[in-house]
Amino acid sequence: MVISIPAVTTSSSSRSTSSLSGTKSASIAVAGNTSVVDCTSTCSASQTVPAGIQTFVATLYDGPRATGNVLGTGQATTMILSGQKNSVNLTFGGVVKSVAVLVNPTDIAPGAPANVAVTVAAKDASGFTIVGGDPYSTPIRLTSDDASGATALSTTEISSPSAQVTLAYNGSTSTSAVSIGATVPDPSVSISPGTLKIHRGAPSPAPSSTPTPAPTPSHTASPTTAPTSAPVGAPANASEWPTGFRPYSASSIWNTKLTNTTSPVQLTNSAAIVANIGFHYTPISLNTQEFGGLDDVSHPVVFASASDPLVTAQCVQYCSGWSTSYSPGVTGGFGQIRIPAKARPSGSTDHHLAVIQPDGTEIDMWAVIPPSRDWQTGDTIQFGDGQNQGNFYTGEGQAGLSGTASNAATAGGAALAAGLIRESELASHLIPHALFLASGCVGVAHVYPAIQNGDNTCNGSGAQVPFGAHFWFSMSDSAIDGLSNVSTDQKTILHALHQYGGYVMDSGGNTTLAYTDGIAAYLEDGTQFSPFGVTPPLDSYARSVGWPTQMVQVMEYYQSDNSGLNWAQFFQILDPCYAQKTC
Repeated sequence: MVISIPAVTTSSSSRSTSSLSGTKSASIAVAGNTSVVDCTSTCSASQTVPAGIQTFVATLYDGPRATGNVLGTGQATTMILSGQKNSVNLTFGGVVKSVAVLVNPTDIAPGAPANVAVTVAAKDASGFTIVGGDPYSTPIRLTSDDASGATALSTTEISSPSAQVTLAYNGSTSTSAVSIGATVPDPSVSISPGTLKIHRGAPSPAPSSTPTPAPTPSHTASPTTAPTSAPVGAPANASEWPTGFRPYSASSIWNTKLTNTTSPVQLTNSAAIVANIGFHYTPISLNTQEFGGLDDVSHPVVFASASDPLVTAQCVQYCSGWSTSYSPGVTGGFGQIRIPAKARPSGSTDHHLAVIQPDGTEIDMWAVIPPSRDWQTGDTIQFGDGQNQGNFYTGEGQAGLSGTASNAATAGGAALAAGLIRESELASHLIPHALFLASGCVGVAHVYPAIQNGDNTCNGSGAQVPFGAHFWFSMSDSAIDGLSNVSTDQKTILHALHQYGGYVMDSGGNTTLAYTDGIAAYLEDGTQFSPFGVTPPLDSYARSVGWPTQMVQVMEYYQSDNSGLNWAQFFQILDPCYAQKTC
């Protein structure tokens, strides 16, 4: 393994969290073994690593032989293949040793509302200011001593140096000074607070065009986890998600591995349902806009900052019982939200869009009306249905599991970011989660964890795929590895279906079918990249590995499978007790 360490420039003491210029040594742990190396412009370690899924943990120090202060840490889980060069992508979070909070301006006049910029300057143990967009090793939490309510911070969680924070002053004369401090888990970190003075004679800054909304508690929602801002290694707009990252909690249905992959309990009519599915020679198809595809039905996911446009969200179609209030960390409806100016819904008639709020709340929308220009503060975003899905980083990724829910952006209730196959996962040969699946048509009934019975039902009289169906691929991992005429990407997907399975949470809308003609898994949507001026990573990946364009365009990636296997014999639908964790 080689880690590159950029040199310190003489013109500035600033550095990005990804450069870690003061590094003198590193420790690299994998498969129970740890290597310690000294570093110059690079850290080079020779280590024999067993083939299979391995987790690499690297720690960078400002002293030789893993001594001194820790400057950064990074971790990645990937599939190591034997007999070839393996690449492991690590994102290092800068370790904060001092924090200075700055306010600008430092003095304002009372009586007139104003927005004050709050900047956090964090330094590492070598005295370098941590800059750039990569996350800190642990977030910094801002504090305020204002008990009067005259001021409010736009966010209290600072996950990276690029975070933007505003202190909103409402014009009240109830306080004359506000101190903004910071806390981190390490008690040895020095903190220098910033103070805003409110007194007559001070200049009056022009009010910001972006007001900070006061959260309104929801009356119809059930509380979930507390707001959580982006952790270390979290994804960002216009870039591929980091290797190994997966949204939602480790106990989410999407992130829970099957405990029995030998003979799990099947849904009562599993065999009859599978017998009626049209994938006897096609194990599964892949739906996405990627690689010039014509059927853009996937789910773009974008991330909003506290400085992004503030818009009003308006449900215009399936809005019965809709709540227009929004409180961070609470599921249900939503009113005003932040949205990146360049964000766009998917191009299909579904027009899906997920917007992760600065506090981590996932706002999911279906049938979004695309804007004619970039979003601006004061706009209204209209959509047909949607759901505040709770926290993107620590939530469940599924509506209705912590209370009742009748609205969602997907028919089965799944969060839009759930279960999508990403370029970083195919490139690392590891999908560490269950898959989001859709059926051409579905049965009338539903099973846990889906929230409602099926729409777009098949017209045949036999057993049909229900919403919430937990599909499982029964072939063992070793048998999958031994398949001939099956690509590495196909095997990666089959491993995920064996270890986690996939949940049917949407349908294709074809009510003319007697039985569904197949089950589709969704790839990440190019619309979360292209509006930001970035080529979708999966486009480049597909071309690099030789995916046939004509196959990807019609979304039947496995249509020309040459394995000669009857794939249906390896598919089962599991009992809902696995999703419920009661088996």
